[in-house]
Amino acid sequence: MSYSLMIAPFDFANHKKIAAQQFFDNYAFFELTPKRAKEYFLWFKDEISNRITMLWEYMKEERPESQPFDYSPESLIPLWDWYETKIKQVPKTRKEIVYSVSKYPKWMEENIRSGWRRISEK
Repeated sequence: MSYSLMIAPFDFANHKKIAAQQFFDNYAFFELTPKRAKEYFLWFKDEISNRITMLWEYMKEERPESQPFDYSPESLIPLWDWYETKIKQVPKTRKEIVYSVSKYPKWMEENIRSGWRRISEK
């Protein structure tokens, strides 16, 4: 199954339409006008059902017996079981930990440092 990127609905900062994750990672949302922010939000919400369908189809390739999600907790258990076979946790780098610590209040530092693993993106 091929993965289709979510492409932002409008050009931003003199870039062509780009994938939603790039948009989120590389550009500050506070630079959007209220009108553009609303347009982006509505588009993103409209994409939810497409993304859920894509997720279910991807899961079904490996688990053909899977039933569509009905959003009950019970229907999401098979999704979680399948997802756990796909994720891999890796140690956070020292730089990632320092960055996380810098983003949050001092009283959270101990919890942040104890969470030394993250989900791999690969």
